[in-house]
Amino acid sequence: MLLVKLESRSEGVSMPDQGPATDYTGGGLIAFLDAAIAKGWLNVSTAKALRTASTKVLEIEPGWESVDLRSVEIDSLFQRFQNLRRNEYGDASLKVYRTRFGQAVKMYVARLDGDANWQSYGPSPKGNRREQSRISHPLVKQNGALFR
Repeated sequence: MLLVKLESRSEGVSMPDQGPATDYTGGGLIAFLDAAIAKGWLNVSTAKALRTASTKVLEIEPGWESVDLRSVEIDSLFQRFQNLRRNEYGDASLKVYRTRFGQAVKMYVARLDGDANWQSYGPSPKGNRREQSRISHPLVKQNGALFR
């Protein structure tokens, strides 16, 4: 089991266009994801999926809106979510929720810490995977037909 404990590098870093999510809390995470949707920081479907998973996982914690995410052990919190909600989700869904929640928290904390590469902690854009495939398997023209 991978234990992830996030710590911020700095307090109160101000970033332009950061939005309302500036306090490292569960509520701030959801506000950050809402801002990501509204401002186009992330693909809308991706951000909504991250928000849904994060909300569902956080809701098991009383007062989750004010929980400081830097002091939360992500795997421990998710294990509690899994124990409480196992009958509501299949194994594949639980795995996806774990991944999405971890990505969302990492992106949020990285953005607040002033990491210019905060988006790199999230899901890879599908277009990049296709582009990598083209680069590693270029098309070759042979007898008028294209082959990979």
